[in-house]
Amino acid sequence: MTRFFKQIKVQMTAYYLLVSLLMILIMSGVFFFSTSQLILSDTFDQTTYAVEKSSQDLMSYISRMKTTAVYISENESVLDYLSGQTHHAGEVIDQALNTEPSILSIVIVGKEGKVLSNEKNLGMAVSDDMMKESWYISAIDNQKMPALSSARQQDFTMDKDTWVISLSQEILDPDGKNLGVLLLDLKYNVIEEYLDHLPLGEEGFAFIMDDSGQVVYHQDPSYFTDEKKKAELKNLLTLESGVVEKRLVHQVSIEGTHWTLVGVSSLDRLNVLSRQIIEVLIFVGIIALLFIIGGSYMIANRITSPIKQLQNAMAKLETFTLEKASYEVEDLSSSYHKMLDEIESLLKEIKSNEQYLREYELNALHSQINPHFLYNTLDTIVWMAEFNDSEKVIEVTKALSQFFRISLSKGQELINLESEIDHVRQYLFIQKMRYEDELNYSLELQDDLEDFKIPKIVLQPLVENAIYHGIKEKADEGHIDIKCYKTDQVYIVIKDDGVGFDSKKGNLKLGGVGLENVKKRIKLVYPDSDFIVDSKKNVGTEITIVIPYK
Repeated sequence: MTRFFKQIKVQMTAYYLLVSLLMILIMSGVFFFSTSQLILSDTFDQTTYAVEKSSQDLMSYISRMKTTAVYISENESVLDYLSGQTHHAGEVIDQALNTEPSILSIVIVGKEGKVLSNEKNLGMAVSDDMMKESWYISAIDNQKMPALSSARQQDFTMDKDTWVISLSQEILDPDGKNLGVLLLDLKYNVIEEYLDHLPLGEEGFAFIMDDSGQVVYHQDPSYFTDEKKKAELKNLLTLESGVVEKRLVHQVSIEGTHWTLVGVSSLDRLNVLSRQIIEVLIFVGIIALLFIIGGSYMIANRITSPIKQLQNAMAKLETFTLEKASYEVEDLSSSYHKMLDEIESLLKEIKSNEQYLREYELNALHSQINPHFLYNTLDTIVWMAEFNDSEKVIEVTKALSQFFRISLSKGQELINLESEIDHVRQYLFIQKMRYEDELNYSLELQDDLEDFKIPKIVLQPLVENAIYHGIKEKADEGHIDIKCYKTDQVYIVIKDDGVGFDSKKGNLKLGGVGLENVKKRIKLVYPDSDFIVDSKKNVGTEITIVIPYK
């Protein structure tokens, strides 16, 4: 049994299963918690927005009704009517009723008992001196307006059809003295229309309570008379906005009134979604575990099967034992480490030989440079000396010295492109002294390529080929143009207008150092480089070296 549990595939399957189960539980918990918080936050934002939006709508409506009341109380026909200057002021009442359908009735009562209203039968006390009537004094002091009452101050019943929201406005003459009061009765269902649509869940509700603790609105009429239920609403009114007893509560004061609107959301959506998320996570977790069990066993068996085969093969040579490891690894490790030591030794030897071979090949290619240039240059110097042209002798000798100084480069195989161009420049200068007007040249090097590294003496053989096998064969003067520039890669272009050749016939070995030789030397340093030869007879030759910029 111990040997069974020490098998790699058994251990891998068990460990992978435990880790996967743990990750599923952690990710499920994080996902459930984060999702629940997002839904709760979204629900709270929706509840807050809906309650405050309804509060703003009610505030706007009450403000509009107050503006209507002020307009009527300041109307000249109303003031004239209460002052006794006219007997007709009903037009302003009709206009207000037509403009605002939510107004149930408008009553104008003068301080001397005059009454003007759209209602025919008014159940209200009037006298010659209205200052003796309590309701009249209360209407003048409209600090508690708007207020919920039954139409025309009748006894309050549970019949919502008789409920109104009353507004009052004192009517003053130009001297600020009381002429009467204006009473506006607004239909109660206006409040219901603003609040019934609130998204508060199946068990959620909204209510309005005034400063005196009286219920102004609740969808359940029993809250208006049941003191126990009123106490529950008053308790909610004392709480701050937030989550209270698995419910969201948000309250806001309605400006311009003594009312407070409270929205209570039952979090139905959160509960339903949470249950659905749990069910989905359980289902997905079971499916994932089944795949993990099967997949982990298959993967572990796939990994350990080759190891077992290798173990059997290595056991024929030598067997070692390691402690605290699976039995496959105990048999495999000793042979593997011995073989690893041998491989490391062989790799070091191969690397050393490869480096030596590379250096040898570079030196061998470099050594193929044609020595005839040196002989010809020395002959040129001797020829100039015989004609006593000492100044040119000095210039050519300096150029030759600089040419070989760069050629040696202190034994370095790679040199700056600026030095390579200078090397070609000295070579062309010497050749210009020999051929004079038969040879012209130009060199151009982009500034940011001065330090770019290339193998030394790769351009001079190409220029030499251009002179001896291109320009020298022409009947008139020739020109060599060398340009080095960079885009996404480095381009080195050697172009001449010599006699040219057929570049499609393959490798050419010109001047002792063929084009293939230069191409090989560049490839050894830059394997991804490209060497392009484009030549046409009687037109010229253009050689382009393309090197990745690194």
